Amino acid sequence: MTKKVHVIHHTHWDFEWYFTNNESFIQFVYQMDEVLQALEEQKIAYYLLDGQMSILDEYLATCPEQAPRIERLVRANRLQIGPWYTQTDELIIAGESIVRNLNIGMAQANKLGGAMKIGYLPDSFGQGKDMPKIYNGFGMTEAVFWRGVSHKQTRVREFQWASEDGSVVTVANIKDGYFVGVGLIEQDVNETMLTQIAEGATSDELLLPVGGDQRYVDYQLGERISAYNKAFNGQYELVESNYQAFFKALDTEKIPRIKGELADGAVSKIHRSIYSSRYDHKQWNDKLERRLIYQLEPLLVRAQQAGLATKKRGR
Repeated sequence: MTKKVHVIHHTHWDFEWYFTNNESFIQFVYQMDEVLQALEEQKIAYYLLDGQMSILDEYLATCPEQAPRIERLVRANRLQIGPWYTQTDELIIAGESIVRNLNIGMAQANKLGGAMKIGYLPDSFGQGKDMPKIYNGFGMTEAVFWRGVSHKQTRVREFQWASEDGSVVTVANIKDGYFVGVGLIEQDVNETMLTQIAEGATSDELLLPVGGDQRYVDYQLGERISAYNKAFNGQYELVESNYQAFFKALDTEKIPRIKGELADGAVSKIHRSIYSSRYDHKQWNDKLERRLIYQLEPLLVRAQQAGLATKKRGR
C-alpha cells in the first residue's frame, strides 16, 4: 500500500528571539517578496505563513501595495494565513487574551482573502485544556501542534482532543517538530526520515513539514520530491500539500480520543523554566489584562448603557 506524504512548505517566525525586531523585519520583507514571486511563477505550489498575522501586519504597513498579490494567492488557497494575530502561549495568559488574539487574527486574514481555519500552534509550550472549546467557538474543528502530548495519553500522531464541555477538535501532532522535513532538502534520499514520520501515524496519510525558524523559500522542493518518489517507486508518494488537504484525507473513524491539558515533556521540551523568564514583563502584562477585562471594559459597557459617550481606538 502506498503511503501518501503531505509535504507542508512553511516558515516559522520569532521576530524578537534571534535578532532585534528591526533586523528580523528587514529579513522578512525580502522573504515575503520571494514567497509571492515563487507562488506566482509556479515554482512552489503552496506556502504556510506560520499561522500568525502580526508578521504580515508589519509587512503591509511598509509595503501596502503588496496586499492585492497576497489576497489573490490566499483566495486561490495557495498561501495560507492566520488564524492567529500572534502565536500565543496558552498556559500563562488569560483565556480572554487567547480569544481576542484569534478575533484580531481572523479578522485581518479575512480582509486578505480568508483565514486558515485550523488551530495552528507549532511551537507553543503546552496546550491548554480549553483550546478545543475556543477553537470550536471560532468554527474550527482541526488543530496542529507539536509540544505537550504524554505517552500515557496516546502514542499516535492523530487523535480527537476534547475539552471538559465536550468540544472536540481533530489533531495532527507533529511530534518531531515543524522542522522535521528539512532533511528532504538538505540530505541525500533517506528512508529513515520517511519511516520516522510514519511511526505513530493512524493511516497511510503522513505529514512532512518542510520549514523552520526564519526558513527561506525552498525553490528545489519539487525537484527533491521527484527524487524521493523515483527512489521509492510506489512505496511512498510525496506531494506538495497543505493541512486542509491532509485533514480531508484523514480517516477520523480510526483515531482515539483524549481529554485535558497537554503539558508533558515526553516527546518534546515544554520549557517550564521559561514561565519565570522576564518575570517583570509577565507581571505587568497580567496587571494590564486584569485591569482591562475586569475594570475598564465593564465600566465602558455601563457607561454606554447609561447613554454616556465613550471613545475607543479601533483597529
